[in-house]
Amino acid sequence: FKLDGKATLKGIKSAQISAQDIDLDLTSQGSTLHAGGEINMDTLKIELNTKNFSLASLPVSLPEQLQTLSLDANAEISGPLSQPIITADADFTPLNVLKDESITISSKAKYESSNMRIDLNGQGKAIETLDGFVHLPLNISLMPFAFDLTQNTPLDGALKLKAQAGQLAPILLPAGHSMSGDIDVDGTITGSLGKPDISGTAAFSDGTYSFNAYGVELYDINLQAGLSLDTIKITSLSANDGQEGKLRGDGVLSIIEPSMTQLNLQLSDFHLLDSDKADGTISAELDFQGRAEDYLLSGTVNLGQFDVVIPERFSSKIPTLNIVEKDEGNKDKEQLRAVALDIEIIADNRIFVRGWGLDAEFGGQIDVGGTLNDPQLNGALSSKRGRYEEFGRRFTLERAYLRFQGSAPPSPYLDIVATTDADDILASVNLSGEVGSPQIKLSSVPSLPEDEIMSHILFGKNLEKITPFQAIQLKQTLDRFSGKGGGGFNPLGKLRDVTGLDDISVNTDDDGASSVGVGKYLAEDVYLELEKGAGEASGTAKIQVEITPSINLESEVGQDAQAGAGVHWKWDY
Repeated sequence: FKLDGKATLKGIKSAQISAQDIDLDLTSQGSTLHAGGEINMDTLKIELNTKNFSLASLPVSLPEQLQTLSLDANAEISGPLSQPIITADADFTPLNVLKDESITISSKAKYESSNMRIDLNGQGKAIETLDGFVHLPLNISLMPFAFDLTQNTPLDGALKLKAQAGQLAPILLPAGHSMSGDIDVDGTITGSLGKPDISGTAAFSDGTYSFNAYGVELYDINLQAGLSLDTIKITSLSANDGQEGKLRGDGVLSIIEPSMTQLNLQLSDFHLLDSDKADGTISAELDFQGRAEDYLLSGTVNLGQFDVVIPERFSSKIPTLNIVEKDEGNKDKEQLRAVALDIEIIADNRIFVRGWGLDAEFGGQIDVGGTLNDPQLNGALSSKRGRYEEFGRRFTLERAYLRFQGSAPPSPYLDIVATTDADDILASVNLSGEVGSPQIKLSSVPSLPEDEIMSHILFGKNLEKITPFQAIQLKQTLDRFSGKGGGGFNPLGKLRDVTGLDDISVNTDDDGASSVGVGKYLAEDVYLELEKGAGEASGTAKIQVEITPSINLESEVGQDAQAGAGVHWKWDY
């Protein structure tokens, strides 16, 4: 601090000291507070003013949002020393919210006759209304000196706020989160300075929220809550995913004591992910509970239909192709406050994984532990039905798993083995590694080098005998394996999206005869398959009913009225 200026002092010898023509500047790191006026033993008249006084110039630690705040203020102290009258006007600006947008907080304070009242008003693009006041009895005397403000001093105040959440989000939320909507707060403060009693209501309406790190998006958010000194009691919370998915919630969020927090969330057919790599819905019952030092998120999540796409470019282990995947690296996750996880994810069926010739449906269970910063996923999804087509051939799926082991990412892992008879060998294709960057490896019985296995697979049939459809498949396969990437236009995928069917396939036998198959879930555990070839009696219909995750009941009838049924038992180990 630095103090510069002058004043005329009188009455020093007679102990009747007075100061006139006061002209003083108090400076701190370039910001100045000016004082002027006069004072004697009976009365005083002092004016204080400052302009663009930076709060960052004060030797205190301030939040980042307040470091650019400046103060414009004018104050006057007058009247007898034993009962001074104090009035002040102050503007705090700019409270930066977004680039080129700010909020100005204006205040008026007055002390007279042992009463202090402070009024607040806010202005800015984000604020429709910000009004508040605080009133308290207070005894101030400069001669003799007294400042009577105790823990028992009664309080009386109120605050009303109507604002746009999108403008306030950078202050209220960590980086990576965003929201919009209308905020409406109406509260009162009573009690005493030592034991204030805050009560009121808060509403958030027509809102949206997104968390980029996890791809979470909420729409039409509406929240009603009651406010107290240390808790927010959410009486109702609703939102949707922009489609048919719904979210409901209620509970108590403690501001001071984490162990008092208890929130419940229910999600119904909620569209959790919607991207070119994954698209699916969930239904869940989740509890968010405060503990002594952290929080616990627990419950059960049931996956609805999920479509997972394997990228068309990947790192291959086939030496003759020499394809190298560029390592994009992993971006550091935002470090959130520790939230322990204890969640069971159940996926009975309808987890469709497609890409690189794989078209399969999976089901299973995954346990999620660890923390929100470092979730630990353990479990597996196994194939319920599907196929693998590559190199112009259809392979039999011997093993197909999506395994989750440890942190995510890098989960999930592909563990898929498909076989086919290629000329005089049994050729196997193993698709493994992360879904985002899978690898392919060839093996055979009898054992041959990978380049020889590929030769058997590709040229087990003469090129002159392949069908036009096989030629298109072969061309796309060679393009991908040569590093050109991309599977090209996928007419079956487009048709599947338009019709709403769960599966469409085109099959070609060794004689070149083709057939078309379609599949659709009629109910949660009932799956219908239809197949039709060129022949007059080539149509078949099959219904599969899942009795348990390990037992299926199948019934099949052909176009020639031939029928059959069977019970299939499977054990995953």
